[in-house]
Amino acid sequence: MAEEKKDIKIIDLNLFSGSSDLFRTAVGGYAYIEEDSEDEAYISWSDYSPTDSSYIDTIKSKHVSLGEEASTETIIPTWKWPMRVYGDNEAVYSDNFWKVYWTGGTFGAVAYGGIYSEETYDDYWFENSLPYSKLEVNTLEGAADTITNKIEISYDYNFYLKDYQNYVANLSELLIPNMYLIEQFARSAARLHFGDDLDGALVEDDNATRAYDETIWDFVALDDGILEALHFSGYAVHNATYALSSDIGGYLTTPLEEGKVHLGRGTGYIHTNDDDTLYTLNLHHYLTGAVPLFPLSSSTTSYVENALQNIMFDQNSISSEGNLMENFVNMGDNAPAYPFYVKFNFPARAETTEEEPLTVAAGDSVYFAEAFQNNNYSTKFLKTLKEAFNEEVDGISIASEDYVMWQNYFSSSAEEDTDIKIETAENTSFRTLDYFDLLTYSYENYESMTDNCFFVGEKTLTREAAMDTTGTYRYVNSKNALGALRDTLTGLASLTIDSKEIFPSDSDLSFSELIGGWRDDGKYNETIAYRVEKIGGPGTGDSKTQNVLQNFWIYNSTNLTDDINLYDSQVKYGEEYTYNVYKYVIVVGVKYRFSDLALSRTTNESEGTYYLEFYDPATDELTDSLFEPDEGTSAASDEYKYMADFNVTAQPTIKIFEIPVYSKTLKVLDHPPNGLNLNPFFFVDDSQIIGFKVNYETFVEREFPTAITEADVELEEDYLIANDMLGGDDLTIESRSLYRYLQAYRLSEFPTAYTDFDENLVSTTDLIIEDSVFTLSDEIFYDMINTNQKYYYLFRALNENLMPGPRSEIYEAELINDGGYTYGMFDLFFEEDLEVDVFTNPSVAFKKLIQLQPNMSQIELDDENVDYDDIAANQLENMSLGTTDELIWDKTFKIRLTSKKTGRKIDLNVTYKYEYDSN
Repeated sequence: MAEEKKDIKIIDLNLFSGSSDLFRTAVGGYAYIEEDSEDEAYISWSDYSPTDSSYIDTIKSKHVSLGEEASTETIIPTWKWPMRVYGDNEAVYSDNFWKVYWTGGTFGAVAYGGIYSEETYDDYWFENSLPYSKLEVNTLEGAADTITNKIEISYDYNFYLKDYQNYVANLSELLIPNMYLIEQFARSAARLHFGDDLDGALVEDDNATRAYDETIWDFVALDDGILEALHFSGYAVHNATYALSSDIGGYLTTPLEEGKVHLGRGTGYIHTNDDDTLYTLNLHHYLTGAVPLFPLSSSTTSYVENALQNIMFDQNSISSEGNLMENFVNMGDNAPAYPFYVKFNFPARAETTEEEPLTVAAGDSVYFAEAFQNNNYSTKFLKTLKEAFNEEVDGISIASEDYVMWQNYFSSSAEEDTDIKIETAENTSFRTLDYFDLLTYSYENYESMTDNCFFVGEKTLTREAAMDTTGTYRYVNSKNALGALRDTLTGLASLTIDSKEIFPSDSDLSFSELIGGWRDDGKYNETIAYRVEKIGGPGTGDSKTQNVLQNFWIYNSTNLTDDINLYDSQVKYGEEYTYNVYKYVIVVGVKYRFSDLALSRTTNESEGTYYLEFYDPATDELTDSLFEPDEGTSAASDEYKYMADFNVTAQPTIKIFEIPVYSKTLKVLDHPPNGLNLNPFFFVDDSQIIGFKVNYETFVEREFPTAITEADVELEEDYLIANDMLGGDDLTIESRSLYRYLQAYRLSEFPTAYTDFDENLVSTTDLIIEDSVFTLSDEIFYDMINTNQKYYYLFRALNENLMPGPRSEIYEAELINDGGYTYGMFDLFFEEDLEVDVFTNPSVAFKKLIQLQPNMSQIELDDENVDYDDIAANQLENMSLGTTDELIWDKTFKIRLTSKKTGRKIDLNVTYKYEYDSN
């Protein structure tokens, strides 16, 4: 259920009530959508119940006794058998009505659409699932602990290699070093082999010399530039084919210390005494010391930009015999040595199954995967699948078809503390491909029609055959495709659902099971491959749409018993990419049609027996009974007056569905630098200079730094999305590049928010040490200011990737000039101090229409009773206010205002008081 994954059902529109399959609507076995009070959608199924129809009493089928193979000219088993529908004598009005009810027309004043059609109907519906994204899991509350099916698209930024990072920023993505191709050569323990003599080098399970693509070698070896780099390092290497097979050359032996080290004008974190340390160092010197210095030739560039448009991982990349390298599943071992990459993680299959072929059972379904592997067909299949769904060839048609997609999952948000169960059903378009069309095309077209792909790893017989353009390997291609087709047909012959065969042979499969069966868990389906589509680069066209840069195709081998982990190192720092993940699901369905309709009409009725004849309603001519061939054109019945015979033809069909799994847009970014510690000071002279001693702090887990500029807001959003983080989550990874710049902001008025400092940057100090890759860890900031005026300062660090660190507290600084003596005053303000009280002004200005002011005689001091020889405190009460005889103090006066326009009046009561103040 949705507690572990997102449950989905994909249902053919033909199966819904009201579809063009009117017979299904009439007799049941159709789907319909229900909505509850909360607008959640449920898929329900009606039972196959002919008696629910107003005019049908029962239906009988002779699929066992009269069923026959419909055609001997097709390789797909197709069965045909007769059926008879009996009308309700009480409900059916007449023979004319019976005809109108079946074929359509008007009876009386009522129009009928008819329930019979000779269209062909597909029956596809299946259950599947989608993963929760890592961010969705992070937003869930209680349900998060139960979810096992997750997908993550994020990145690792492990090292800052400045020269490498700057160099690839100006390259086409396809020319950026590819970590799989580097591993292909660097980890090979066997001898590298090029040339046309491939004897013994193409067998998948052979331990002898391996053969490689020579131009891909040139790409990785920089057209032998790696050889020159080794000579520069003092190594006399005479065979370039060994250059990468020993840890990217092995030409660095500099002693290391534990922790942070600087590699090729960059920074990274490694641990000495680790088996991977030398590999990491050699790799980094290859990326920074060789890659930027040795550009590729035009021929290599052209080949690579074409071949790497589609990177293929077949069965040999995942699990193979002998000396073949399992590049795909082993990439994670050395991935942390690479500076940065986008990474993918999502489930492949849970486990293999030992059940009978194509039997729906516990565990993952693997029939087609096993058939491909047993026939060495995964390579050719993957390439043909690529050509089909990229629409690169004319021989295969991709259809875009609408289905109802039902989803059941949990949802929440960062603001909510409860999980909500969501159920939706909506029309969704899927791209589909007929499976037999794909296999037929693959079998007949043994010569490769496209070359814009590369199978990662060594050359093998199946890979060479898949890329063959001359027909040299036509036997291999045809044999493997034919074997996969043979196993498919064998499986169809024994395909069972709930222990019932789909097509009539020896078991008693009724028409009700054809039209209304298998509703517990749908049709057999199996995920056979995945595609990761990469979109990016500058937009093109009027809408500035980004282009597809690359596709990764992954065969879903039975050996993938754990998650799929994919890495993409052909990316640029800070560049936005969109990745779309698709899975290709093989679904075994059925298509059926009705034909040869024969209706009955009454010729006579005697002593409770109905004498009937059968006729073709299209021509009104007599025709033989289909259900009882011995009856000929006539029949007699003591029970039923109305009958309808027709043939049912059913055939298994297999489609490949392209199902979108997940999409995400992200950038590869460094992590924010650490915070700052500041100590303010001032000069005791007339220079009017203050200063701050700034120290770079150690790493502390904290939230993403508060935004100051608009660019900061966008950067924070990009970072949190890319790392599947929620606002308020603590950062757990330290900046990979060094603390490089110190920014100082200044305001002359008290800020109400940190964004007030935007556009008030007064200084950016570069902390790089001259002629060095190192930077200063502390700095002193000076500023000359006016005296007797308050200033507000804010500081933050930037790393070499210009990623901002945590802002400092706000420092209030003032140089006070007290009669020629100048001294400094400093105060600290925090985020909570920036809050501004919001109040409502209870009064409105009266526009100076009235001024109530006491007469001077009322406010003059009367000291007649004051004894000036006594102390003031004793004489305070002897001093009074007012020298006139009629004082206003403690008296209330009424003031009436009258409107000249309306005559309305307002009375104001004014009381005059004064208070003693001992001060």
